[in-house]
Formats: sequence, structure tokens, C-alpha cells
Amino acid sequence: EAQLPALAEILPYDPLPPEMQFFMAAHVLVDIFIFQDTRGYVVTFTATSAGQGDEVRDQVLNPKIGGFGGGRRHDVADAQVVVQGREVRGIRCIQEMGSSFASDARAGASILLDVSPDGGTHTVIVQIMRSGGEEPVTDEEIRTLLEPFHVGPDR
Repeated sequence: EAQLPALAEILPYDPLPPEMQFFMAAHVLVDIFIFQDTRGYVVTFTATSAGQGDEVRDQVLNPKIGGFGGGRRHDVADAQVVVQGREVRGIRCIQEMGSSFASDARAGASILLDVSPDGGTHTVIVQIMRSGGEEPVTDEEIRTLLEPFHVGPDR
């Protein structure tokens, strides 16, 4: 939890609901913050250092690049969702994770969205993955999961 203030500096957020628990953070060229949600989701924020934005955005939102741990994506489609009065864009896909992940968390419907703060110096991509299910994550589910995070002007 000592790592959460770094996320709050880049993407402020309100207190998290009890269903959403911070799992871990790591720095591997970018900052990665992972939350597990008992409603059946894994929510991952990938944040760049200042100046890395375009390169990271192009890689993370590239439909041909897989996920962490040797995963891959299929059934990729463009996505746009209105969250807190702001239209955010990204991709929807089925995300397959590598074999290092637990079997029930190895594949699921996923959406990746660019939620970078307007005028900010950091790029922030959120990935919401339905744990073990291929039914697409709905816009309403996205809005609910991102509600604590300051994504748009209509908070």
C-alpha cells in the first residue's frame, strides 16, 4: 500500500469500494498497479513516466501485442466508452495470460482504455479483465469499476 500514493499523484481517486482490493504494484519500464475486484474483475493501471506516453500507448493498445506473462489477444475491436462525461478510447479483446497465472485467471474478456488525465504529463491505460469469462465487459460495468478514479469532469 506504500505504492498507492504514486498512483494517486498520476490519477487521483476516492476511497475504493470494499470489493476492490489493491493487489500489487511493480515498475518494469512503466508503473503497473493491479487491483482485484471480488465482483469478478482484475483492474490494471499502466502509467508512464513523463515523455513516454505515445510509445507506451502505441504498444499497450496495439492489438497485435499480447499481455503480461506471454499472453496474447484475439477478437480485438476498437472501443469507446463515456466515463464521467468523458469519451475514452481503446480496444476490446479476449485476453489470454501466460501459464504463470492461475488457471481461472488465464483468459477473459478485456477492455483497455486510455484514461490519461487531460493536460497531464503521464499516460495512463486501464485494463479491465473479466476473470475467467468471455462475455464482454459492459459500459456500465466499466463506469462502476472506474467510479472511484478521477477519469472525467462529471464526478
